[in-house]
Amino acid sequence: MSIADIFSMAVRNLFKRKMRTFLTVLGVVIGTASIVVMVSLGIGMNNNFKNSMEQMGDLLVANIYLPWQDSNVKNPNPVTIDARLWKG
Repeated sequence: MSIADIFSMAVRNLFKRKMRTFLTVLGVVIGTASIVVMVSLGIGMNNNFKNSMEQMGDLLVANIYLPWQDSNVKNPNPVTIDARLWKG
């Protein structure tokens, strides 16, 4: 059997069972579309999470507010620790 014979037999069998061919193609299309949608949703949610974290400020800088005994102090200066400069 040559390759042309095998190909023609495959095409004939596809057209003999049209419903099975249609359902197989439909399943492949739905499966591929669902994978594309899930991947794009994952990428979009990851970007949204990164953007919301960046809006909170620099995550490597910690502002530490010391407890003040004097109640007259309205705006105490926070101590800032920058993790990028810490070599401990």
